[in-house]
Order: sequence, then C-alpha cells, then structure tokens
Amino acid sequence: MPRSHHACALLLGALLLCQPGMAADIIVSQTENDGPGSLFEAIHLANRQPGADTIRFDPVVFATPQTLVLKQPLPSITDTLTIDGYIPDRLWKSSGVTLDGQSRFPLFTVPGNTHLTLRYLTLTGGKNRQGGALFSQGNVLLDSLLIMNNRAEQGGAIYQQAGQLTLLNSTLLNNQAQQQGGGIFSEQGSLTLIHNTLTANTAPAGAGLFRQGSVTLANNILAHNQPGPDAECRPASFPSTQNMPDDNTSNLIMSSSGCGTPRFTTDPLLGELGYYNGPTRTLPLRGNSPVINQADNALSVDAAGNPLMWDQRGNGDPRFAAGIADLGAFEKQAVLQLQVDTLSDEDLRRCTRLSQDCSLRGAIALLNADPQKHSLTLDPKKLPGASTITLDRPLPAPKRDITLQLQPGQSLEVRGHGGVAIKQENGNQLILRSVQP
Repeated sequence: MPRSHHACALLLGALLLCQPGMAADIIVSQTENDGPGSLFEAIHLANRQPGADTIRFDPVVFATPQTLVLKQPLPSITDTLTIDGYIPDRLWKSSGVTLDGQSRFPLFTVPGNTHLTLRYLTLTGGKNRQGGALFSQGNVLLDSLLIMNNRAEQGGAIYQQAGQLTLLNSTLLNNQAQQQGGGIFSEQGSLTLIHNTLTANTAPAGAGLFRQGSVTLANNILAHNQPGPDAECRPASFPSTQNMPDDNTSNLIMSSSGCGTPRFTTDPLLGELGYYNGPTRTLPLRGNSPVINQADNALSVDAAGNPLMWDQRGNGDPRFAAGIADLGAFEKQAVLQLQVDTLSDEDLRRCTRLSQDCSLRGAIALLNADPQKHSLTLDPKKLPGASTITLDRPLPAPKRDITLQLQPGQSLEVRGHGGVAIKQENGNQLILRSVQP
C-alpha cells in the first residue's frame, strides 16, 4: 500500500515526527535504548504511523562504528518498515550500526502479514528460543548484513516460521543452535538465498542451513559449519512452488544433505573478518580462492530481479568487478590479467598475477562476460615455447572474435576444440572464433 505524504517536525532536535503533507525518513540520532532519537522510539513511531516507513541513522553520530546495546527487546514490527544502516560519504572509512542483544534478548520479531527490510546492519548477541536475531512469520528482506554470535534452540541467527524470507549479500558467522539450523532454520514459506556466506555456525543438524522443504540457493558459500552438514534440506509436509533442490547448482557447499548438488565442495579460502570498506565487517576471499569469478551472472540479482550493483559492502565494491561475479557476499576487486598461464583445461578464471590461475577456458569465459575486452596473451615465462592444451570438453563459444597475441617463439595447439575455430594470422596472432552450427 502506498504511504500517504507527511510533513515532519523535529522532536527535541533528535527524532523526526511526521504529519500529513510530506514524506520523510525517521532518523535515529543516539545510541541509548529509549527516548527521542533512539531506535526504540523510531520503531514505535513507525508502528503507529500508517503505511511504509524508513528508519535511517544520523550520518554524523554514526560516521564511525557505533553499537546500540539493548537493555530490553526491540518492539515487534507491526507495519511495513525498512531499517537502513548505510552511512553516506564514508567510502573506505569504517562506519556502521551494530545492534547487540548482549546474549539476553532477541532482536527482531516479525508477525504474519508484516513487511520488514533490513540493510547494512550488524546483528549480534541475540538470544531466543527460536531465532536469536530474527523470528519471522511475515515477509522479510535481509540485505547486506553481518549476523554473528547469536544463539537459539532452533535457528541460531534466523528462524522462519512462515511467510517469505530473502537473504542477500550477507554474512552469517558463528551463530549457534542447540538443535537445528545454526545459521538459519526455515520451517515453512518461501526461502531464497543469493550471494551469501554462511560459515563457522554450529548445530547438530543443518549447521549452516536447515530447511523443511525446497529452497532457492544462488551463488552462495556454505562452508566450515559444524558438526552437522553445512546445508540440510528435508522433505516438507506442505506444498511448495519453489525450485527443487537439484536446481541449486551454482553454490559452494562443502557438505550438503538434500539441498541439491553444489558446483564446488572445496574450501572457499576465506580471509579474516574485518572492515574492508562499507558499514559492516566482511569476510574477504583470499587471492587463490576457487570461487573467484565463478558465479552464475544470471542469478546475481536483487530481490526485484535486477542485476546486483554492489557486494555486501555497498558503494565502491562492484559486484561484477571482473565481468563474472564471485560466489558469496564478498567480491574480490582484483585487477584482471588476461594471460593464459597454464595448460590445464580446468575452468580457472581468477586470472591475476598469481601463478597458474588463468586457463584458456577460464579466459574465454571472462572475455565473454565483458564486451570491452577481446584479446589475451600467453604467459611468456610459464609458456615460452610450443604449448599444447588438450580439452576434456568443448571450449565455451566466443561471443565475438578473440585475439590471442603470441610473442616470438610461442605457439599454441588446442586439441579437441569442437565449437571453436582457431586461425593463425600475421604469424603472431591466433583468432578464436565460434563455429556456427
């Protein structure tokens, strides 16, 4: 339902109160639990006002990282609400908002028929019987969050009892459930996870994710969740219209039970949690991570189905930095070096200054994703003379002619290259061209 326009007045210089006339955000301007300018007062105000509201945080007060330590549970959400922790004009400077339940209180409760969107926040220290950071029966979008160190009997971080839940560009770290779902327990409703990293969560069953029914998983990392499998999906006793787990093939899941066949089951090689730009801490990818440039771009979309612009950190860190996105919440912003440095036919797409991380197959995939690039070279140190690549399967068809520039003394033979024509021109160039059927 569209929100009516409101005119707003400043209450004690801290909190915007709105009257019919002109729309405005509700601004949190202090870190105390109650009173004008507090998050508690902002949520109460949003609940009282009909229609959709947005709560934001004062960019001066929250220009550096601030923690709101809860001394009581936050009010239950009863109306359509967005809480946005993004702090503008802080590129490459630490900022942001942390909500801390002190391992005493749950953080967010969303009843049925209620819409909640959370963006660019850190949720920590939540404790509840179900869902330490979030218990939801409604429609929830969690976008660009760090959710860590929450506890519950089921759903250490999140418990979805019903409704619709979309988790996007977020990190779930070190959450714990006594029974199922160290990161997420999803009982019913629609569940979609796109570009998230779930790691170091613990539960006896579904240590990262426990789902009763089918789930949509796209370009995620679920790894090092213990002791149960990283992802566990069990048949539901209710109808579901979501895709069946066998469609969930664009993820890294180190151990999966019933949640589809992941593309990778290896160690994703995550770095240390820290501020690497943006309003939340993130887990970076190491330079030799196998998930770099391995996402399915068609699935790298936001809740509205539009291509993602940023990774978890927001402005400054493009999601398609190399043309093909990485798996997980963090996008490696490495400079591409389109230089084939291995004779392996593996799909190696990192293509950086590191050794043996750029195969011909991987380089073609990257060139296909970037219409501005159309050439590559052979590494003169790794492949100085005559080289032969033997293919296990056809190469991806180039979307346009690709020029492979050779240095004196270099040559390349590709065996079994059905689908790609290779023509030598001017003595030191190979032209890779798609063979039209």
